[in-house]
Order: sequence, then C-alpha cells, then structure tokens
Amino acid sequence: MRPTTLEDAGLETDEYDLAAAASAFHWVEEDAALGKLRAALRPGGWIAIWWTSYGDEVEPDAFSRALDPLFRDIPHGLSGPSGGRPPFARDAERRLGALSNAGFEVPEHDETRWVREWDAQGIRGLYSTFSPIGVLDPERRKALLDTVARIAEEDFGGHVERQLVTSLYTARKPG
Repeated sequence: MRPTTLEDAGLETDEYDLAAAASAFHWVEEDAALGKLRAALRPGGWIAIWWTSYGDEVEPDAFSRALDPLFRDIPHGLSGPSGGRPPFARDAERRLGALSNAGFEVPEHDETRWVREWDAQGIRGLYSTFSPIGVLDPERRKALLDTVARIAEEDFGGHVERQLVTSLYTARKPG
C-alpha cells in the first residue's frame, strides 16, 4: 500500500471498526472527510479525532505572553482561532455539529489539561513543527526559532513549562 491522502484513499465500505486522526483533521475538508470515514466504518464503528493545543488561549501562560510579540505578524495556521471562534480543535460546538451532520451518533467531546516541560532546545524543536513557522522563509524561520530558544534560556532559566489541552471527539456510526 502506498501513502495517500484521505481524500484520495480508496476505503472499503463498512470495513473498519475505528477511524482515528491525531492533530490532522483540520487539514481536510471536514464534511467530506467525515462522510467518507462514516461510509468506511462498520455499523457500530467509532471515530476518534483529537488535537493537543500548546497553551491555553483563555489563560495564556508566561512563556506564551513572552512570545506574543514574535507572532504578531505571523498568521495563525488552519487550526488557530478564526472569526471570533475558538481554535478549530477547541470549537466543540462546530466539531460535534459536524459529527452529527455526518450521521454519527453519540458525539462527545472531552478536554484534558496537562503540563509539559521543555529545555530551551526542546521548546525550539517543538516550535519548529508548527505550520505557521514551517512556511516561513528559512532565514526568518531560523531567526524566530533562535529567539524562542534564547527567550527560554535567558528569561525562563532554560526551563519552560506549558499548559497543554488535549481535545478529543468521539462518535459512533449507527448500527
């Protein structure tokens, strides 16, 4: 089997017990993708979709506030807040509505808050994976990431603690 996108995948109908997506579902057209996965699931099969948000936009932590000036002119990625709505992953009203509209039953949402620690190079590495940073030209990306690491080292003693929020959505295909 060769790698493919969800949009191009040839999924058998009523074949799978579980469809899962981790930190990726904001990259597909949600309604079409949910319809395709619902068709691929056996009756009674489940879908689980989750994301982890690095920080809490409602209660930003000190490190996030320290980095805010760096990101003023960098647009949010597809998963960021938009039009006064919460970030994609945390917009429970829309995610649960999309699951229901796609014909899933018992859509549920759960959030888990947890804390993770990084050293300066670790937090630099984490930020290098964020799509709004990844699309920057190489020189600007390197300068931004170097500044993230410098702030972590100089202003936070080389030890950054971040509040994370994992948002999980589950639902079942009728059957």
